[in-house]
Amino acid sequence: MTTTDLPASLISTLPGHYYIDAAVFALEQTRIFETMWFCAVRSADLPTPGKFRKVQVGRESVLIVRSRDGQLRAFLNICRHRGAQICTDDSGEVKRAFQCPYHAWTYDLEGKLIAAPNLTKMPDIDRVQYGLVPVHLREWLGYAWVSLAKEPPSFENDVMGAITVGRTVFVNLVPEHVIFHRMFPVAVDRTIVECDWLYTREVVESGKDVSRSVELFHRVNEQDFEACERTQPAMSSRAYANGGVLVPSEHHIGEFHDWLTQRLSD
Repeated sequence: MTTTDLPASLISTLPGHYYIDAAVFALEQTRIFETMWFCAVRSADLPTPGKFRKVQVGRESVLIVRSRDGQLRAFLNICRHRGAQICTDDSGEVKRAFQCPYHAWTYDLEGKLIAAPNLTKMPDIDRVQYGLVPVHLREWLGYAWVSLAKEPPSFENDVMGAITVGRTVFVNLVPEHVIFHRMFPVAVDRTIVECDWLYTREVVESGKDVSRSVELFHRVNEQDFEACERTQPAMSSRAYANGGVLVPSEHHIGEFHDWLTQRLSD
């Protein structure tokens, strides 16, 4: 059944190959996740200098760290010497610097090259130029957002103006709190979702027990995840070659599909 064959009350979905085709996933990486602002970490999870988190943004491993001046900074997680990953742990803490385990090139928390074997015998090396490659970072609403783009899009338009649309984040609004979902696509058929429950200051300061509301939406999440896990294997079926259908109450999903296909065709 083609789109033109659908009853007026139904909306077509994306064809099944969008969920299993490595070429489509590669386009999503280059045209969406590596060009837009990406919600990477919760700022409060890196409270003190030296605390870091490693996240996957598109095809790049990105290192986010609290520097000694109290600011969050982001760098490509790649040593400038031989290209080894500097950090393999997902999170942790260093005292003053990151050291590549391959040949001990060492970088301070601002990304500057501060030590390497025989570095003093190479006075022509610019220690900033050969420091870690920086990644654009903005903090907003308690989160660090990063962009791999050489010239990032407008943060005000791309993030502030689209926070509830559902691109790299998904927000559920409920009384007294929100549930903030961050999406980390790691393979054509696998995405890691991290969820934060964010309560109003009044609720937090009151000491109210929020465990029941957390448990309730946690169960909803688990049910949704199970549904997705049952759906993903069927995307390669001939029965879904032309996609499925959305009912009128799911129109926002159709709008997201339109946005996605436009981004991939640009």
